[in-house]
Amino acid sequence: MIGLGLGLKIGGDSGVAPFTPASRGASLLLWSKADDPNIVTSGGLVQTWPDLSGNGNTWTDTTGLKAPLNNSDATLNNKKSVGGGAGGQQILTSGLSTSQANTIYLVGYLTAGTAFVDGTVNRQTMGNNAGTWFMNAGVLLSGGASDANPHAFAMVWNGASSKLFVDNSAAANASGNAGANAVNLLELSGASGFSGAIAEIAVMSGADSQAQVAQMFAYFAGRGWGINPS
Repeated sequence: MIGLGLGLKIGGDSGVAPFTPASRGASLLLWSKADDPNIVTSGGLVQTWPDLSGNGNTWTDTTGLKAPLNNSDATLNNKKSVGGGAGGQQILTSGLSTSQANTIYLVGYLTAGTAFVDGTVNRQTMGNNAGTWFMNAGVLLSGGASDANPHAFAMVWNGASSKLFVDNSAAANASGNAGANAVNLLELSGASGFSGAIAEIAVMSGADSQAQVAQMFAYFAGRGWGINPS
């Protein structure tokens, strides 16, 4: 009998790393997760929320109205979230500054009349406006019935060709002109107020394609929040 020394492997590791926002390389401007073990808290309140993109856009408290770190958020399948601070006040601020086109991804929930993201001077705002989802960078673009349930959002900011996706990458809730304002400072969530929580947020340079939105939503679907974006 001759030993051929053949090594056979059936199944197992394909050698391809799973997709994460970091897979987007230089396009990734900011990436923060509520289950990041390096979040710094004091008394259960977030002091700093790291930016995993490597660009140093760490979230910090600048007003004393810190957001709590929720270790078991029932609305997000008992996973961690950041939020629940005082409405009408800035909660956390990132140093991110970027012009359009850009794309903001976010998983979380918020109540009517509040916004997820704000830029202080030049605003790019997305939120829940009395029962309708909206995005606004100088022009109000809205579409789709809003609620306080958790969702995956993709905000493609591209002037007159802006789009808002909620859970479904195949069909935008709103398409059209959202204005051309840039992000001078990214907040959660400035003068528009904030009542809700965030599980994950990522910001990309450029206007992401529908295929790129689908890729991000597939990543979010595997994160265990009890939502199933596609």
